[in-house]
Amino acid sequence: MQQSRDFPLERLYNCAVVYSWRMSFLQRLNIFTNKHLTAVLGLAVFITAFGSYLSTLAPVQVPGDPSEYTFTPWILGTRRPPGHGFSPLLAARWQALVPPGTVAYRTNLLAAAAGATSATLVFAIVQRLVMGRRTSSPVSKLEAHLPAAFAGLSFAAATDVWQHSIHANAHIITLLLATLGVFLLIEWWRTDNDR
Repeated sequence: MQQSRDFPLERLYNCAVVYSWRMSFLQRLNIFTNKHLTAVLGLAVFITAFGSYLSTLAPVQVPGDPSEYTFTPWILGTRRPPGHGFSPLLAARWQALVPPGTVAYRTNLLAAAAGATSATLVFAIVQRLVMGRRTSSPVSKLEAHLPAAFAGLSFAAATDVWQHSIHANAHIITLLLATLGVFLLIEWWRTDNDR
């Protein structure tokens, strides 16, 4: 029997050894969790934050500035100066792509998603700072992830972040872009490459 170059039988055998059918579900879950601990905890931070924001999300239009933040993306208009140029474009795409609910609810949902993503980025930032530049850090994986998870969840529960994550506004989008910028700087710092 001839083996294909793209998929040798040794690779299939190695996969079968790692995830043997004789292993229990908990053993397979333990192997998966050890390999993907950062992704699993990051997803848990996102789901916890997003679920918390969703439970307190404004279901209708909020009077004041949030009304303007909801209406101007719908008509692709500009707000009063300085205008927040990126936020209406992002909200307009979000309003068109996310189907459930009214326009106000969909725009409020964007704020909740941005707040939960910011909390997840804070988790990733702290995890990378604890681990340091080297991948062979003396800190264990669990020791690096517990403070990061605490930081991400604490950030999600902060009063200002929560307040701006439950109704439409440009401030939570600015926060998302700022945390994304810090995360990318930390990733660059970890590479030890100054270019």
